[in-house]
Amino acid sequence: MRQINILLLVFFMCSFQLRAQQSIEGYAPKHTNKTAKLNRIVDFSTYRMEVIEKNTIDSLGSFSFNINTEKAFLSVIEIDNECGYLYVDPSTKKYNVLFPEKR
Repeated sequence: MRQINILLLVFFMCSFQLRAQQSIEGYAPKHTNKTAKLNRIVDFSTYRMEVIEKNTIDSLGSFSFNINTEKAFLSVIEIDNECGYLYVDPSTKKYNVLFPEKR
């Protein structure tokens, strides 16, 4: 019985390790104090998306998302009327995204 408990404990510890956390850090200087949304495309034929996380862009233009995923997926970062596409992969821990100012 003790061996089964130890085996289950090891199994649960390994399963938590497989679900890695990804950090997406962004910079959007012209969108200060606005909302940035991280979306997942749920249906590619209708382009239906679900919001994964949203954060307010600070006064310096910085924002970040911290998510956990087991599978790669195409995400869309929306700020006002602009968007950026990003493939999020579980093996990549950190992404940096820039929404540049137009000249």
